[in-house]
Amino acid sequence: MRLEAYDFAGLRGRRWNAGCLAAVVSALGLGAMGSRVATRLLDAGHDVAVWNRTLSATTPLQARGAIAHLEPSLAVADAAVVLVCVRDDTASAAVWAATETAISDQSTRLDLSTITPGHAPRLARAYGSSVSEECSTTSLAPSIMSALSRMRRG
Repeated sequence: MRLEAYDFAGLRGRRWNAGCLAAVVSALGLGAMGSRVATRLLDAGHDVAVWNRTLSATTPLQARGAIAHLEPSLAVADAAVVLVCVRDDTASAAVWAATETAISDQSTRLDLSTITPGHAPRLARAYGSSVSEECSTTSLAPSIMSALSRMRRG
């Protein structure tokens, strides 16, 4: 599965197919970017599971239909796609480690966090996937080049 240019608005009305997994997208980390990505996915009609270390950040998304979880491992249990959007390499590594035993090998993993260039390949090696500069079958190392205002508009 590959997301061309990460056009979440272009996915409106379409369901992702990930084999036998339910078409759930998990958004872990609901800061400025993560909350907007989750909102756009909800607006496009996707089932979204969310987690944030500060539980109150999940409230606006729950009001829009997201299912909030107290632990990141619970949020990824049925996910076809897992998005992590946190502040740095350390936070990213901690979230991925917390989901390691719960995430399916069939799930597509995207780290949209503010990370250093070498962090994505380290994650891919640590969690059993190989990654090139663009993508692999289960891990993507996307480069997000968008203002928050553009994320709001889709």
